[in-house]
Amino acid sequence: MTPSSQTQENGSPRFIPLMIRFVTPLNVIVVVIAVVGVFLLSNSLSGNVQTVEQNLLIQTTVQIAEAVQTEYNGLLQETRRIAFTQGIAESLADNNAASLKSLLEPIATATNLDSVILTDATGQEIIGLLHDIEVNQYSISQQTNLSSEPLIQDILNSATTNAAGLVQTPNGIVVYVASPVRLNDQPIGIVLAGRYVSSLLEVFQSSTLADITLYSANSLLL
Repeated sequence: MTPSSQTQENGSPRFIPLMIRFVTPLNVIVVVIAVVGVFLLSNSLSGNVQTVEQNLLIQTTVQIAEAVQTEYNGLLQETRRIAFTQGIAESLADNNAASLKSLLEPIATATNLDSVILTDATGQEIIGLLHDIEVNQYSISQQTNLSSEPLIQDILNSATTNAAGLVQTPNGIVVYVASPVRLNDQPIGIVLAGRYVSSLLEVFQSSTLADITLYSANSLLL
């Protein structure tokens, strides 16, 4: 998502394909490097010490999985909150970007969201907000065609009520969760709520004694 005040050099946002399950249906590789680096030399350790190291690694992996699920649930809750906020569906149906901006900015600020996107029923962006951390304000984008992106397709072409994925933005990679927006029980668009991967990694690492690295499906460091 490129702010409207900037020239869009690379076209629409680049949705990054990922390899294995992160949280359904978000795919990601979580590589856990335990702080106890000597685990990498476990063949040279005694049996008891090796068992301790293995247990610590397993415990750390479980903690990270729980933290990931918590963050996913939080983003999912925010998409649903936005979808049901009074005035959102009506303004989206009218393609009223100005009204949507006035409704979304307070929500995004209060809930520490780094990005919010609203599209119409075809996947065309009506308005997008992207947090610029350096100046602590949201830049605005409009009319990006997201209809062909897998994250949007999951909502448009299936019975899926939520989907998740990673998007490369001008300010960094964002984890998005998407949900449909309905008016009078009819789907009229999609809401995406997201946070920067860098912010999420800080949360995950602060809750565990581990370093976490994300790789794309073609083994590129994210």
